[in-house]
Amino acid sequence: MYRVIRKRLRQIRYHSARQERTVWTNLMDAMLFAAPLLGIALALLCHAMVETSAPRLPIQGVVARDASGRWGAALAGRGDPIPRSLDAGAVLLIEFEVVDESRLLGWPLHSAVVNPPHSLEATFADPTSAASAQSGLEDPEARGAIATLLARKHPEAAEGLRRTTPEVRTRWYALVGNAALWWFGLTLLLPTLLLLARFIAYRFELAADRRAARMRRKGLCPSCGFDVRGSYYSERCPECGELLE
Repeated sequence: MYRVIRKRLRQIRYHSARQERTVWTNLMDAMLFAAPLLGIALALLCHAMVETSAPRLPIQGVVARDASGRWGAALAGRGDPIPRSLDAGAVLLIEFEVVDESRLLGWPLHSAVVNPPHSLEATFADPTSAASAQSGLEDPEARGAIATLLARKHPEAAEGLRRTTPEVRTRWYALVGNAALWWFGLTLLLPTLLLLARFIAYRFELAADRRAARMRRKGLCPSCGFDVRGSYYSERCPECGELLE
């Protein structure tokens, strides 16, 4: 199929009867071969360098310690009423949020997901300060209560808290799709740029031909402007050696 398309493009581009190769047709052939290689290279480059934040819903909750020192946790959004089971007789009440800094790699399709270890951040504490609230979340029993809660409600968040190293999951189908999209885009873009360059070169050649014709009508050498009206029998300019006809 690729050979058929290439043959058809050659038949369209070659305007001479013998279909002679020119600089422009050689460049067009080179672009057809370079487009898939550039597409793969750009897909890998975007896979390595282009990253965006992954859309995540915030996971918020409260953790409380009663007078006996036992910790309990429950999910509750910021501003939501605190569950009575935790609010009643709580000595330390902390609102927490699971911080997820996952990133997406690749463009235009996301070809990889980077899941770093999640962390817990204290957003409010009553009656302690925020500093003591953050230290309260470092208590092993408090983290255990939060982990047990997240294991039931949000298993992925619980796994993220247990993770110690970033996890990278490559989506090979998206990586292949990116290469195909770049290939298709370059196959359209490169010939368009080449046609634009060819049109500009044609305009410059046309302007040069018109200038040379004007100088010939005035009896001047089209290359250096030397007056050759007295050189009727000379094929070349006596000044620069340019052919006069």
